[in-house]
Amino acid sequence: MAKVTVLIADDLKFFLETEKSYLQRGGFDVLTALSGEEAVALAAKKQPHLVLLDLEMPKMDGAAACAEMRKVPALQATPIIIMSATGTPQNRERCMKAGCTDFVAKPGKPEGVLGMVARIL
Repeated sequence: MAKVTVLIADDLKFFLETEKSYLQRGGFDVLTALSGEEAVALAAKKQPHLVLLDLEMPKMDGAAACAEMRKVPALQATPIIIMSATGTPQNRERCMKAGCTDFVAKPGKPEGVLGMVARIL
């Protein structure tokens, strides 16, 4: 059985690498992107089982990246979770309108990401 692939996009390399490490230890294959644009291209090419997007990235933020991914037929049913340290109702509403599966506050600890991914999948 093939491993489950998770794509993580975050412009903060430290956060990205920390999440990647926890997910790999949890048995997941992990793809990473440092921008929304890179995440959209990688998701369209690799078709991960789940996408985790940071909301606050320059140029193309997580909501815009999510909206672009939803235009790709192969990604329309893929769970897309947008994470943000600023979980305002306005941000949540904007992300949900963009087509995300869920909008969550960034976990305080990176191991929280592993638990969240396991629950969703």
